[in-house]
Amino acid sequence: MICKQCQSEFEHLSGEEDAYKKFQCPPPSECSDCRKRRRMSFRNERRLYHNKSHKSGRLIITLYPPDTPFKIIDQDEWWDDSFDATEYGRDYDFSRPFFEQFRDLQRDVPRWSRIFMNCENSDFTNNCANTRNSYLAFSCHDSEDLYYCVRSNRSNNCIDCHTISACEYCSSCIDCDKCHNVHFSQSAENSHDSYYLFDCNACSDCIMCVGLRQAKYRILNKQYTKEEYEKYKKDFLKRLWTDGKNIEAMFEDLKKQIKHRNVQIINSDNCSGNFIVNSKNVTNGFNISDSQDCINVFHSDRLKNCYDNHYND
Repeated sequence: MICKQCQSEFEHLSGEEDAYKKFQCPPPSECSDCRKRRRMSFRNERRLYHNKSHKSGRLIITLYPPDTPFKIIDQDEWWDDSFDATEYGRDYDFSRPFFEQFRDLQRDVPRWSRIFMNCENSDFTNNCANTRNSYLAFSCHDSEDLYYCVRSNRSNNCIDCHTISACEYCSSCIDCDKCHNVHFSQSAENSHDSYYLFDCNACSDCIMCVGLRQAKYRILNKQYTKEEYEKYKKDFLKRLWTDGKNIEAMFEDLKKQIKHRNVQIINSDNCSGNFIVNSKNVTNGFNISDSQDCINVFHSDRLKNCYDNHYND
């Protein structure tokens, strides 16, 4: 098929046609990437603005820019008993197109300033739940004291992290799970008190290590005594802030010297994509966990029989 949007040729993925029959909807005329762009065009996750509440006129922090056509109110005003969305109801006009009327309704009914639930002292956040004392944290839940983090869940006292879970006192980490006091690391699990880890599990007191399991007192993957390690670490921490670029270059060279897993698919059956955990029959899925029978799904958990989905749980 030819995508009507980008004019590229595309094919339906395995099981995709059966899914459309199941949902009694016609097959899409756009490729997966164009459909994804269309879905995401409605989403602003990480850019915040100052705007005025349509109800009270006070200055609020919002995900909508000042020139937005929508009416914005703060969340406490939205939950107030005086606000009733049914007051904006109107009869359907059969002489006008549906989407034209739907657009008018969207512009008339006030919207939340930001998307957040049960958050405390976290004004500069969005798409967060059960989060406290955080700043510029996005798509995080059940966390405290996060700064400049994205998809950092069940984590505390972390800064500059992306897609971490159950971590504490970590910085500049990506795709890490159950780590404590780990920094500048990627794909580390169950590790603590380490710097520059890649694809490491159950490691502690390691510096610039790659592909290790249950290691301790390692530097550049080489074993040292505790005394030797502590001496090197003291000097390393001084160099970290003065010679960071060279340290990162050394780490990148080390990463190139080992074999990498082609994909991060763990405890999953018949799945394609990357970063998939505890799932079954997922096609073209990315950052997915505990899901089954899904196609074209991204950044979601606990899905079943879902297609073309983003950020769902």
